Amino acid sequence: MTNLLLNKAMNSRMVMRMRSLFADREGVTAIEYALLAGVLAVIVLAAAKGLGSSLSTVYGSISTIVGSAPGNT
Repeated sequence: MTNLLLNKAMNSRMVMRMRSLFADREGVTAIEYALLAGVLAVIVLAAAKGLGSSLSTVYGSISTIVGSAPGNT
């Protein structure tokens, strides 16, 4: 009798659903991709901030040179 009750409990819909949820790895993969995208965004923003002022200086110099070129009105 105890064996039968234990067998029914182990095969109940709730237990089967819990097993399938623990076996599902798609959510974990999505979280890993989201974390990776977040870290990549922070790196890109830090690089843009670091390069921003030097790029502004370079483009300003180019603009000055092109603006003072002969034949430019």
